[in-house]
Amino acid sequence: FTGMFKTGQDVNRYIFEHWFSQGYVNKRILFGTDPGIPGCLREYAMALGCACVYFDINNEEDKALLEEYADLMPKGYSQYAGWFPAGNEEAMVTFLSEHGIVMTSADFFTNIPFLSGQKVEKIQRKRSSEMTLENKIYVMYGVTDGDNMGSYMQQAFPQMLFSDIERDFPISWTISPNAAFLMPRVLQAIYDEADAELDDFLSGPTGAAYTFPGIQDKSWRDHYIRVTDEYMEAADLNVLNTWNEAGPLWANPMTEDLKKAYVENLKHVTGILDQCYSQPYETIEHITFARADEPYA
Repeated sequence: FTGMFKTGQDVNRYIFEHWFSQGYVNKRILFGTDPGIPGCLREYAMALGCACVYFDINNEEDKALLEEYADLMPKGYSQYAGWFPAGNEEAMVTFLSEHGIVMTSADFFTNIPFLSGQKVEKIQRKRSSEMTLENKIYVMYGVTDGDNMGSYMQQAFPQMLFSDIERDFPISWTISPNAAFLMPRVLQAIYDEADAELDDFLSGPTGAAYTFPGIQDKSWRDHYIRVTDEYMEAADLNVLNTWNEAGPLWANPMTEDLKKAYVENLKHVTGILDQCYSQPYETIEHITFARADEPYA
C-alpha cells in the first residue's frame, strides 16, 4: 500500500469500499486510531476483526464518509472505540449518539487482549462506614474523565491512587464500568488499594460508554440503559454520572421521560449525578437524582 494514499480520507474510503461495505470486517465496532499514536488499540481491533479509521467530523467530506459507515452499523448495538482530532468531542459524541453508536474513550489503551483475559470471579469494592452528617461544611474532591480507559484508567489513575502522598480528605473517583470486562484484575487491584473512608467510586459519563442518552432514539436508548445497569453491577458501582446532551455547560436538565427510563431500567443504581447545573435534587423510587456539584450520600 506504500504510496497508494495521499490523505487519511483516502485510507478511510478504501477501507469502506473494499472491506467494510463488503462485509469483510466486524461492523459492530469501529476503532478510531490516531496515526500519530503507534500501537494502542490496534491489536484488539485485529483480534475482533474490526476496521481502524480516523475522522475529523468538522470536515464535511469526513463527516459524509462517517455517515456511510454509521448507516451500516447496527443501531443501538454498536460502538466507536478510540478518539478523534482535538476539537471534535462534542460534535463527534453527538453524531454517534444520534446514530445509535456509543463511544469508548480508549486512544491510549494498550494490551487489551491480555488484560481482558485476566478474570476475577466477583469484583468487589470496600464500603465506608455509615456517616452521620453534622451541621458543618464538608469538602470532597471529585476526579473526572473516568470514561477514558487508556490515558486515565490504565495510566494516570493508578499513579494517583497508589501515590505515597498522604491525605486526610476524601476523593470521589470516576471510573469506567467497562474496566470490569476489559481489565478486571486491574480494577480489583484499584479497589483493594483504596481506603474505604477516603476513596469512593462512581461511573464516568454515561455509564457503559461515553454517550448522550438524552438525544438517543428511544428505540435503542432503553437498551443502552439496561446494558449500563449490567456493567455497573459487574463493576460494583451504584452511582451513575450522566451527561445527557451536549450544549453550553450541559445546561438542560433531563426530561421526565428520561428520568422515567433510568428508574425503569436501572436496577442496581441508587444515585445519578448529572452534569447539568440546573438538575433538581429529587428521589424517584430507588434512585436519587442530583447535579454533579451537589453532595450525594
